[in-house]
Amino acid sequence: MSNHSEFKNSTIGHVLAYDGIKGLSCLLIMLVHFRFTTFNFPAILPYIALHAFFVLSAFLITKNLLVDKQRFSSFQTYFKRFYIKRTLRIFPVYYFYIFLIAAITILLILIHKSLPILNNEWKNFGWMQMVFLSNFREFIAIFKGYDNYYTTAPVFVHLWSVSLEEQFYLFIVFTVFFISKETLKKMCIIAIVTFPFIRIVGYYLLLNYSKDELATTLVVAHTPIFQFDVFFYGILPNVVDLKKFKNVYKWLLISLAFLIIWALGSSLYISIKEQISFFETIRLDKYIYRNFGIFFIDSIANFCVLCVVLVATWYPEKIKFFTTKFWVLIGVPSYSVYIFQFFFLIISFLFMFLLRKIFPIYIAEIIGCILFLISTVFFATLSYKYIEIPMFKLKDKFLKKII
Repeated sequence: MSNHSEFKNSTIGHVLAYDGIKGLSCLLIMLVHFRFTTFNFPAILPYIALHAFFVLSAFLITKNLLVDKQRFSSFQTYFKRFYIKRTLRIFPVYYFYIFLIAAITILLILIHKSLPILNNEWKNFGWMQMVFLSNFREFIAIFKGYDNYYTTAPVFVHLWSVSLEEQFYLFIVFTVFFISKETLKKMCIIAIVTFPFIRIVGYYLLLNYSKDELATTLVVAHTPIFQFDVFFYGILPNVVDLKKFKNVYKWLLISLAFLIIWALGSSLYISIKEQISFFETIRLDKYIYRNFGIFFIDSIANFCVLCVVLVATWYPEKIKFFTTKFWVLIGVPSYSVYIFQFFFLIISFLFMFLLRKIFPIYIAEIIGCILFLISTVFFATLSYKYIEIPMFKLKDKFLKKII
């Protein structure tokens, strides 16, 4: 594994705390995806963690696009530079993972002749992964029926966030170049205000049609129709002078406290109303959007993450926690960590199944979780070193030719 100084050198011109934020976010996502049977983390955590990636990504990408817009009057040059950077950043690891799963699927089919779970995944949703539309899989499942959807292997389900990010790229590259900062500022305000209402109306309309609470929740959580405002929170600091926004650190603490109180309060209300366990309402995804949770949760999470990003940018001394070696080691290869996590999650589950015959469930799960975390981060670090870094160098070569 590369040492801390190597990681630090790879982020020249970059705020180190950003890597720490991504590192913590990755860890939260992996812990919730592990799904302990004896204990589980609140289901809201991965949503907040992913929102951290979206807000931070939108913040940095918009900032870079505005710089390129000033440097290059030609849209062709501006457009080429953006997509060279994004393509070489996203595609190599993404398609490596897809082809890895494809190779393993073929091998397993040759051995076992038939694997309905994997066959269903490729048959129903394989094409969606290839063209970055996997965040619409639940949307399609609602109208096609749920039998096939719920009998697929969970090797691609997490790729919805990459699809949402790619869809954002199509929007932002044109918007920044052809629209003024003032207009973009108005768009941010309109989106931030209106999307909570779009979510709540859309949720109940879809729920009335589908009658499936989990699928409806995932549609609202995954598709740009309901979630594009998360990117506007990241765009906002680039078009508004938020340095006038005093005491951002205090607002971070207030928004975080409000988020926790709202999530716990909403969960308690549901548990009393429906006579179910309080911990179940916290643990299961479908309850996140119950009642008015859909109205507030995403917006509060977005605002909270925005405050974290601003504090990291303007007052890094206040959050030295994010610049520690541990978080940076996870944060720098965070893209590979996220992409490969489900591959190692399945392996750890198989290993844990064997351990349950020897140890109590909770011990087997702890060992399985440690194996999952270490193997994922280790492989992601190799991916970063042998796939991502060479692509960074190739990107620099291409960009030198486009000036």
